[in-house]
Amino acid sequence: MTTSPQTVHQQIIDTLIDDPILAMLGFDHRTIGEERTGHNPRLVVSWADEWYGSASEFLGTVTIEPVGTDDRTRTAVLDRVEQALAALRAGRPIMRVRRSGGHRSSTFHVLARGAPCEAGAMPVLAGRDQR
Repeated sequence: MTTSPQTVHQQIIDTLIDDPILAMLGFDHRTIGEERTGHNPRLVVSWADEWYGSASEFLGTVTIEPVGTDDRTRTAVLDRVEQALAALRAGRPIMRVRRSGGHRSSTFHVLARGAPCEAGAMPVLAGRDQR
């Protein structure tokens, strides 16, 4: 049986799910993903509203946002998200991880590079510049 390649989005989610520190903070397969509803607190991982593509690859921004947490937990979670994603940052698929609005911000923006087949998993209105 052949398995399809894992999307960048799923790699990010799986990396966060597998992180033992995030698990100790209460984040696991039930609370990390695209859904904003359900268990609280949650770590919402979603495509931002703008991405750019070519025939061979695309660049997109994934937003990672803790919801349903107090400020202290949010800070600890975001610090750990940055560390957990460091392994994926070595050139591909993640090019850059930064907090939107500085260190105290409540969300992360992750510039990710992937294959064109992953664009189908992104929001339809997200494609702003396809070449």
